[in-house]
Amino acid sequence: MLMRFRVANHASLLEEQELSLVATDEHDDIAVTAVASVGVDVLPVLAVFGANASGKSNALKSLAYMQRAVLESHARWLPDGGTGRTPFLLGAEGREMPSAFAVDVVLDGVSFEYGFEIDGDRVHEEWLRSYPEGRPRRLFERSVAEDGTSHYEYGPSFKGRKKLIEDVVRPNSLYLSAGAGNNHEVLRRIQHWFHRGLRVAVDGNFEARLAETRLLWEGGASSQEEVRRLLRFADLGIADLMFTEADEEEKAKFVKSTAGVLAPEFIAQYKLPPQVQFVHASEEGAVRLALRDESSGTRTWAGLLGPVMTTLRNGSLLVVDELDAHLHPHLAARLVALFQDPVRNVNGAQLLFNSHDATLLAPHSEANLHRDQIYLATKGVRTGATELTALVDFKVRDGVENLEKRYLAGRYGALPFFDEELLVGIGAKRGVDEAGQAAWDEEAEGTHT
Repeated sequence: MLMRFRVANHASLLEEQELSLVATDEHDDIAVTAVASVGVDVLPVLAVFGANASGKSNALKSLAYMQRAVLESHARWLPDGGTGRTPFLLGAEGREMPSAFAVDVVLDGVSFEYGFEIDGDRVHEEWLRSYPEGRPRRLFERSVAEDGTSHYEYGPSFKGRKKLIEDVVRPNSLYLSAGAGNNHEVLRRIQHWFHRGLRVAVDGNFEARLAETRLLWEGGASSQEEVRRLLRFADLGIADLMFTEADEEEKAKFVKSTAGVLAPEFIAQYKLPPQVQFVHASEEGAVRLALRDESSGTRTWAGLLGPVMTTLRNGSLLVVDELDAHLHPHLAARLVALFQDPVRNVNGAQLLFNSHDATLLAPHSEANLHRDQIYLATKGVRTGATELTALVDFKVRDGVENLEKRYLAGRYGALPFFDEELLVGIGAKRGVDEAGQAAWDEEAEGTHT
């Protein structure tokens, strides 16, 4: 489970910001998990609210960058290719200072803290600590010496072929990534959390998420029935789904789009992945529709089916950027409720998401979000940097105050500000309106022709 995530100097986040899933209140109505080794309860859900361009997506995507660095820096990053970081660009400070990422995770009841600092070219610091009895125990620490070489220090409990790992670590790769790649037991456990314990749902990985749904579908009758139930639960008018081989139209599109880019022999041998079709009931019987013919809401839900099921099964963490995008508020609330429910979430699964949908904060919402499950993203007036504030910092009385009403009233900030003076004169010039209408008429006439 994830307890805390900290990030500094990534995208719109400049100063160090933290998201904590450690409960500050007692909860008997949601699926909290007790971590005896550190004496805390860990929350199943954490939500980030804020205006457009407030940086709430960057907060989640920074965790995705950390995941990529752990999984790919040793095997895939080029030796002279840098780190691919995205520093804060609205001031010289961000371009000059390193970026930092750290997580506190619980694995098999033991808490670990792992983190690193990097610039555009190399890793400056990296560390791993464990807390087997609530006390910190150093496993390894990495720093950069004055001559530019990496220096390592190890705790007595950190066993294994440490020198071998040192020899294969490049300046721009992580010790954790190299050690896990060389089968170091402890480092492999930490990397496994980033690989299997963390799923990130953003627009750019929709196809991969749909492929996860397909793998579950091919896992047998029981898995297929679970997928069907989640699909029908969304009330999308869909009775079933099917995965079929790509049709000739899809093959023709692929050949056309890759001609001149890929070798002809590769194009001829390449097999397109199965295509998903949704089965609708109609007066004429069952009708199949391809994914491209479905609504945005159906496509969004289809892309979440696999990750949601796998996360609940394995007790892992699902990170969703813009949970409310294309989903009805009631459906988004019920999705959150799946993770909040102690009956359905029995494996310690977690959901971290951002949203504009204030109805998720309403007292009657099935999301059932408590004050320690909410963060607010705002932009600093002077710096333009994102600031993440826990709602508990506002002295909110949990279960008493209407969080939705107070949030929309601006009591907690994190709302857009509209300067009405900027609208003075907008739409007031008749000549411009007539010219614009003429352009529309001309375009329409050309279209009809």
